[in-house]
Amino acid sequence: MKQRAAVLVLLVTVLGLSTAAPVAAQPLTTPLVIPPTTIPGTDITVSGTLDAKVLRFSARDGDITAVAKASGTLTLVSPTLGTATVNISKARITLMADVEADCQGHLDIDFRGVFQLKATVTFSSITLTINETVPISGSLAFTAQTAEQTALVCDVSQLLQTNASLSDILAKLEALLQTL
Repeated sequence: MKQRAAVLVLLVTVLGLSTAAPVAAQPLTTPLVIPPTTIPGTDITVSGTLDAKVLRFSARDGDITAVAKASGTLTLVSPTLGTATVNISKARITLMADVEADCQGHLDIDFRGVFQLKATVTFSSITLTINETVPISGSLAFTAQTAEQTALVCDVSQLLQTNASLSDILAKLEALLQTL
């Protein structure tokens, strides 16, 4: 038994194999900021941050979009009504995405879009139904953890530099999501 263990250690050393556990992949997640935005026709300002997890990439009108699931808490403040909070859970959102990548495995994505806030909110003296669109934005910096991820990010970089088709870029981004 000791002899088998010694041979295994020798093979690991000679072949350069690693006995360390693989690095756990991190999902593409990012905070999305809702800057203070006044709801039209009211004195209510909504703001906060949502945590978004990118589920997939797609195209819309020739641009890259990211479909994400968002959760978080928004604060609504009114000088006349007081303060209320809205908990957002697993809302699906679509965001415009500006993508930059390099062959060292760095992927940077800037997101922008709108969030449709549909909620019934109770302030101290009144309950209101809100159905408004508010702007959201955020950015994501991802660093590849594996050789496969680095190669995919590099492919994205090269496709962006050569103005390749949107479908080719989306295919690489989707392949990257599959590695997470």
